[in-house]
Amino acid sequence: MSHSQIKVNYTLPQSSKNLYRTLFYGLLLPSIFLLIYIHQMAHSIQAQDISYIVQKSVWQFDFEAFDLLYVYINIGTIIFPFLLSFDKKVHFYKKWKFVFPAILLNGIFFILWDIYFTKIHVWGFNDKFIFTYILGLPLGEWLFFITVPYACIFLHNCLTTYIQKDILQSIDKPFSLLFSILLIVIGLLHSKQIYTLWAFVLAGTFLLCHYIFIPNTYRTKYYFSFLIILIPFTIVNGLLTGLFTVEPVVVYNEKHHLIESIGRRFLSIPIDDFIYAFLLLFIPVTLFEQLKTTYKNQQ
Repeated sequence: MSHSQIKVNYTLPQSSKNLYRTLFYGLLLPSIFLLIYIHQMAHSIQAQDISYIVQKSVWQFDFEAFDLLYVYINIGTIIFPFLLSFDKKVHFYKKWKFVFPAILLNGIFFILWDIYFTKIHVWGFNDKFIFTYILGLPLGEWLFFITVPYACIFLHNCLTTYIQKDILQSIDKPFSLLFSILLIVIGLLHSKQIYTLWAFVLAGTFLLCHYIFIPNTYRTKYYFSFLIILIPFTIVNGLLTGLFTVEPVVVYNEKHHLIESIGRRFLSIPIDDFIYAFLLLFIPVTLFEQLKTTYKNQQ
Protein backbone atom coordinates (compact mmCIF):
# COMPACT_ATOMS: atom_id res chain seq x y z
CA MET A 1 0.00 0.00 0.00
CA SER A 2 1.39 3.37 -0.95
CA HIS A 3 1.72 6.24 1.47
CA SER A 4 -0.92 8.16 -0.49
CA GLN A 5 -3.44 5.42 0.31
CA ILE A 6 -2.90 5.61 4.05
CA LYS A 7 -5.53 7.75 5.73
CA VAL A 8 -5.40 8.75 9.37
CA ASN A 9 -8.58 10.06 10.96
CA TYR A 10 -7.86 13.00 13.23
CA THR A 11 -11.55 13.92 13.58
CA LEU A 12 -12.52 14.71 17.14
CA PRO A 13 -15.59 12.97 18.60
CA GLN A 14 -18.67 15.19 18.51
CA SER A 15 -18.91 15.16 22.30
CA SER A 16 -15.38 16.58 22.57
CA LYS A 17 -16.17 19.28 20.01
CA ASN A 18 -19.23 20.23 22.03
CA LEU A 19 -17.17 20.46 25.20
CA TYR A 20 -14.52 22.65 23.57
CA ARG A 21 -17.18 24.97 22.17
CA THR A 22 -18.81 25.26 25.59
CA LEU A 23 -15.52 26.02 27.31
CA PHE A 24 -14.44 28.51 24.65
CA TYR A 25 -17.68 30.44 24.08
CA GLY A 26 -19.08 29.98 27.57
CA LEU A 27 -15.96 30.50 29.68
CA LEU A 28 -12.74 31.56 27.95
CA LEU A 29 -14.08 34.23 25.58
CA PRO A 30 -16.30 36.03 28.15
CA SER A 31 -13.44 35.77 30.69
CA ILE A 32 -11.16 37.71 28.35
CA PHE A 33 -13.72 40.50 27.88
CA LEU A 34 -14.44 40.63 31.61
CA LEU A 35 -10.74 40.73 32.45
CA ILE A 36 -10.19 43.70 30.13
CA TYR A 37 -13.15 45.55 31.65
CA ILE A 38 -12.27 44.71 35.26
CA HIS A 39 -8.63 45.67 34.77
CA GLN A 40 -9.76 49.15 33.73
CA MET A 41 -11.70 49.44 37.00
CA ALA A 42 -9.04 47.93 39.24
CA HIS A 43 -7.25 51.21 40.03
CA SER A 44 -10.37 52.58 41.75
CA ILE A 45 -10.82 49.65 44.18
CA GLN A 46 -9.86 50.50 47.75
CA ALA A 47 -8.35 47.94 50.12
CA GLN A 48 -9.99 49.64 53.13
CA ASP A 49 -13.43 48.74 51.74
CA ILE A 50 -12.82 45.09 52.64
CA SER A 51 -14.96 44.35 55.70
CA TYR A 52 -14.04 42.03 58.58
CA ILE A 53 -17.32 42.66 60.38
CA VAL A 54 -20.22 40.23 60.11
CA GLN A 55 -23.70 40.22 61.62
CA LYS A 56 -23.88 38.78 65.12
CA SER A 57 -25.55 35.40 65.57
CA VAL A 58 -26.15 32.95 68.41
CA TRP A 59 -23.91 30.36 66.72
CA GLN A 60 -20.73 32.42 66.77
CA PHE A 61 -17.62 31.53 68.77
CA ASP A 62 -14.80 33.94 69.47
CA PHE A 63 -11.67 32.06 68.45
CA GLU A 64 -8.31 33.36 69.44
CA ALA A 65 -5.63 33.33 66.74
CA PHE A 66 -6.10 29.92 65.12
CA ASP A 67 -4.04 29.87 61.95
CA LEU A 68 -4.99 26.31 60.98
CA LEU A 69 -8.75 26.91 60.96
CA TYR A 70 -8.99 27.17 57.16
CA VAL A 71 -6.93 23.99 56.76
CA TYR A 72 -9.15 22.15 59.24
CA ILE A 73 -12.27 23.29 57.37
CA ASN A 74 -10.82 21.68 54.23
CA ILE A 75 -10.05 18.46 56.08
CA GLY A 76 -13.60 18.36 57.42
CA THR A 77 -14.95 18.96 53.92
CA ILE A 78 -13.16 16.04 52.29
CA ILE A 79 -12.75 13.44 55.04
CA PHE A 80 -16.12 11.69 54.68
CA PRO A 81 -16.33 11.85 50.85
CA PHE A 82 -12.81 10.42 50.71
CA LEU A 83 -13.56 7.55 53.10
CA LEU A 84 -16.89 6.82 51.42
CA SER A 85 -15.17 6.74 48.03
CA PHE A 86 -14.51 3.07 48.73
CA ASP A 87 -18.21 2.23 49.15
CA LYS A 88 -18.91 -1.13 47.49
CA LYS A 89 -21.74 0.15 45.29
CA VAL A 90 -20.29 3.51 44.25
CA HIS A 91 -16.60 2.52 43.90
CA PHE A 92 -15.79 6.19 43.47
CA TYR A 93 -12.04 5.60 43.81
CA LYS A 94 -12.14 3.80 40.45
CA LYS A 95 -13.24 7.09 38.87
CA TRP A 96 -10.32 9.13 40.24
CA LYS A 97 -8.76 9.07 36.75
CA PHE A 98 -11.69 11.29 35.69
CA VAL A 99 -12.05 13.23 38.92
CA PHE A 100 -8.57 14.65 39.40
CA PRO A 101 -8.02 15.97 35.84
CA ALA A 102 -11.42 17.71 36.12
CA ILE A 103 -10.45 19.24 39.47
CA LEU A 104 -7.03 20.30 38.15
CA LEU A 105 -8.36 22.09 35.06
CA ASN A 106 -11.11 23.74 37.06
CA GLY A 107 -8.67 24.75 39.80
CA ILE A 108 -6.27 26.44 37.38
CA PHE A 109 -9.06 28.69 36.10
CA PHE A 110 -10.41 29.67 39.51
CA ILE A 111 -7.04 30.07 41.22
CA LEU A 112 -5.86 32.50 38.55
CA TRP A 113 -9.00 34.60 39.05
CA ASP A 114 -8.64 34.23 42.83
CA ILE A 115 -5.08 35.54 42.79
CA TYR A 116 -6.13 38.51 40.66
CA PHE A 117 -9.22 39.38 42.71
CA THR A 118 -7.20 39.18 45.92
CA LYS A 119 -4.55 41.44 44.43
CA ILE A 120 -7.08 44.12 43.41
CA HIS A 121 -8.95 43.89 46.76
CA VAL A 122 -12.25 42.40 45.59
CA TRP A 123 -11.87 40.01 48.52
CA GLY A 124 -9.22 39.04 51.03
CA PHE A 125 -8.38 36.85 54.01
CA ASN A 126 -8.18 37.26 57.77
CA ASP A 127 -4.57 36.69 58.89
CA LYS A 128 -5.89 35.50 62.24
CA PHE A 129 -6.94 32.23 60.61
CA ILE A 130 -4.21 31.83 57.98
CA PHE A 131 -1.25 29.48 58.31
CA THR A 132 0.78 30.52 55.26
CA TYR A 133 0.37 32.23 51.88
CA ILE A 134 1.35 30.90 48.45
CA LEU A 135 1.25 33.40 45.55
CA GLY A 136 -0.93 35.66 47.66
CA LEU A 137 -3.47 32.96 48.58
CA PRO A 138 -3.69 31.07 51.87
CA LEU A 139 -2.85 27.37 51.87
CA GLY A 140 -6.46 26.70 52.82
CA GLU A 141 -7.65 28.53 49.71
CA TRP A 142 -5.54 26.29 47.47
CA LEU A 143 -6.93 23.24 49.25
CA PHE A 144 -10.47 24.62 48.87
CA PHE A 145 -10.29 24.14 45.09
CA ILE A 146 -9.48 20.47 45.65
CA THR A 147 -11.63 19.49 48.60
CA VAL A 148 -14.88 21.24 47.66
CA PRO A 149 -15.03 20.06 44.01
CA TYR A 150 -14.01 16.54 45.09
CA ALA A 151 -16.75 16.39 47.72
CA CYS A 152 -19.33 17.74 45.29
CA ILE A 153 -18.39 15.47 42.36
CA PHE A 154 -18.56 12.59 44.83
CA LEU A 155 -22.03 13.62 45.99
CA HIS A 156 -23.21 14.17 42.41
CA ASN A 157 -21.89 10.74 41.44
CA CYS A 158 -23.60 9.07 44.42
CA LEU A 159 -26.92 10.75 43.68
CA THR A 160 -26.82 9.75 40.00
CA THR A 161 -25.87 6.20 41.02
CA TYR A 162 -28.59 5.72 43.61
CA ILE A 163 -31.26 7.88 41.89
CA GLN A 164 -31.03 6.96 38.23
CA LYS A 165 -34.23 8.74 37.20
CA ASP A 166 -33.63 12.28 35.96
CA ILE A 167 -36.22 14.01 38.14
CA LEU A 168 -35.76 17.48 36.62
CA GLN A 169 -35.37 16.45 32.98
CA SER A 170 -38.63 18.08 31.89
CA ILE A 171 -37.51 21.55 33.01
CA ASP A 172 -34.27 21.56 31.04
CA LYS A 173 -35.32 23.87 28.22
CA PRO A 174 -37.30 26.52 30.14
CA PHE A 175 -35.02 26.57 33.18
CA SER A 176 -31.65 26.42 31.42
CA LEU A 177 -32.57 29.17 28.97
CA LEU A 178 -34.32 31.49 31.42
CA PHE A 179 -31.85 31.02 34.27
CA SER A 180 -28.79 31.56 32.04
CA ILE A 181 -30.28 34.74 30.55
CA LEU A 182 -31.34 35.97 34.01
CA LEU A 183 -27.80 35.47 35.33
CA ILE A 184 -26.25 37.37 32.43
CA VAL A 185 -28.74 40.23 32.76
CA ILE A 186 -28.22 40.56 36.53
CA GLY A 187 -24.45 40.52 36.04
CA LEU A 188 -24.54 43.22 33.37
CA LEU A 189 -26.94 45.37 35.40
CA HIS A 190 -24.39 45.27 38.24
CA SER A 191 -21.35 46.00 36.12
CA LYS A 192 -19.92 48.25 38.86
CA GLN A 193 -19.87 45.37 41.35
CA ILE A 194 -16.96 43.29 40.09
CA TYR A 195 -17.73 40.06 41.96
CA THR A 196 -21.37 40.14 40.89
CA LEU A 197 -20.47 40.91 37.28
CA TRP A 198 -17.89 38.13 37.07
CA ALA A 199 -19.83 35.38 38.88
CA PHE A 200 -23.22 35.99 37.27
CA VAL A 201 -22.05 36.60 33.70
CA LEU A 202 -19.69 33.61 33.59
CA ALA A 203 -22.21 31.29 35.23
CA GLY A 204 -24.82 32.50 32.73
CA THR A 205 -22.67 32.19 29.61
CA PHE A 206 -21.33 28.79 30.61
CA LEU A 207 -24.82 27.46 31.31
CA LEU A 208 -26.20 28.92 28.07
CA CYS A 209 -23.43 27.38 25.96
CA HIS A 210 -23.77 24.11 27.87
CA TYR A 211 -27.45 24.06 26.91
CA ILE A 212 -26.75 24.94 23.26
CA PHE A 213 -23.85 22.57 22.61
CA ILE A 214 -24.16 19.66 25.06
CA PRO A 215 -27.11 17.24 25.09
CA ASN A 216 -28.87 16.87 28.41
CA THR A 217 -27.45 13.57 29.59
CA TYR A 218 -26.55 14.93 33.04
CA ARG A 219 -27.30 18.68 33.11
CA THR A 220 -30.61 18.47 34.98
CA LYS A 221 -29.12 15.76 37.18
CA TYR A 222 -26.52 18.35 38.15
CA TYR A 223 -29.29 20.83 38.99
CA PHE A 224 -30.76 18.28 41.39
CA SER A 225 -27.33 17.50 42.84
CA PHE A 226 -26.63 21.20 43.35
CA LEU A 227 -29.84 21.63 45.37
CA ILE A 228 -28.59 18.92 47.73
CA ILE A 229 -25.03 20.29 47.69
CA LEU A 230 -26.36 23.66 48.90
CA ILE A 231 -26.81 22.16 52.38
CA PRO A 232 -23.14 21.26 53.07
CA PHE A 233 -22.05 24.28 51.01
CA THR A 234 -23.93 26.62 53.34
CA ILE A 235 -22.26 25.03 56.36
CA VAL A 236 -18.74 25.20 54.88
CA ASN A 237 -19.19 28.70 53.49
CA GLY A 238 -20.78 29.77 56.76
CA LEU A 239 -17.60 28.66 58.54
CA LEU A 240 -15.58 30.82 56.16
CA THR A 241 -17.78 33.93 56.20
CA GLY A 242 -18.46 34.35 59.92
CA LEU A 243 -21.66 32.43 60.56
CA PHE A 244 -19.93 30.53 63.36
CA THR A 245 -17.05 32.87 64.21
CA VAL A 246 -17.03 36.48 65.38
CA GLU A 247 -14.52 37.28 62.63
CA PRO A 248 -14.70 35.66 59.15
CA VAL A 249 -11.91 33.76 57.45
CA VAL A 250 -12.77 35.15 54.00
CA VAL A 251 -13.49 38.88 53.83
CA TYR A 252 -15.18 40.86 51.05
CA ASN A 253 -15.14 44.28 49.52
CA GLU A 254 -18.85 44.93 49.98
CA LYS A 255 -18.88 47.58 47.25
CA HIS A 256 -18.24 44.81 44.76
CA HIS A 257 -20.92 42.23 45.49
CA LEU A 258 -24.71 42.24 45.64
CA ILE A 259 -24.89 43.52 49.20
CA GLU A 260 -24.19 46.95 47.69
CA SER A 261 -27.58 46.70 45.95
CA ILE A 262 -29.78 44.52 48.17
CA GLY A 263 -28.27 45.46 51.54
CA ARG A 264 -27.99 41.99 53.06
CA ARG A 265 -26.46 38.54 52.81
CA PHE A 266 -28.00 35.09 53.21
CA LEU A 267 -27.01 34.45 56.82
CA SER A 268 -23.32 35.46 56.59
CA ILE A 269 -22.90 34.41 52.95
CA PRO A 270 -22.92 36.89 50.03
CA ILE A 271 -25.57 35.92 47.48
CA ASP A 272 -22.85 36.02 44.82
CA ASP A 273 -21.19 33.02 46.50
CA PHE A 274 -24.10 30.75 45.56
CA ILE A 275 -23.75 31.65 41.87
CA TYR A 276 -19.97 31.32 42.17
CA ALA A 277 -20.50 27.84 43.65
CA PHE A 278 -22.89 26.89 40.83
CA LEU A 279 -20.12 27.62 38.30
CA LEU A 280 -17.27 26.28 40.45
CA LEU A 281 -18.97 22.89 40.64
CA PHE A 282 -20.68 22.75 37.23
CA ILE A 283 -17.37 22.98 35.36
CA PRO A 284 -15.66 19.98 37.02
CA VAL A 285 -18.88 17.94 36.84
CA THR A 286 -18.97 18.70 33.10
CA LEU A 287 -15.32 17.68 32.67
CA PHE A 288 -15.85 14.58 34.84
CA GLU A 289 -18.84 13.46 32.77
CA GLN A 290 -17.03 14.18 29.49
CA LEU A 291 -13.97 12.18 30.52
CA LYS A 292 -16.17 9.27 31.57
CA THR A 293 -17.99 9.34 28.23
CA THR A 294 -14.77 9.52 26.22
CA TYR A 295 -13.25 6.62 28.15
CA LYS A 296 -16.41 4.53 27.72
CA ASN A 297 -16.51 5.18 23.96
CA GLN A 298 -12.89 4.10 23.60
CA GLN A 299 -13.52 0.72 25.22
